[in-house]
Amino acid sequence: MGLAGNLDLVLDAGITGNFEALKHFREQVVRVWRKWLGRRSQRACMTWDRMRQLLERNPLPRARILRPYSPA
Repeated sequence: MGLAGNLDLVLDAGITGNFEALKHFREQVVRVWRKWLGRRSQRACMTWDRMRQLLERNPLPRARILRPYSPA
């Protein structure tokens, strides 16, 4: 599944009652992003302090509910 497919899954998850799952997903994205940024250089790893600074300058979108859940 490509990036567009993953974005569709995330957007579909933005319904009422699913905020905690969205929040967890965002936290995992930050962890993976830090992991891969740390692998880019042999001289220094990406510390959590540096990652926080990066996120302050380049914030990820916050988890939010896009539409109310309505069962079919």
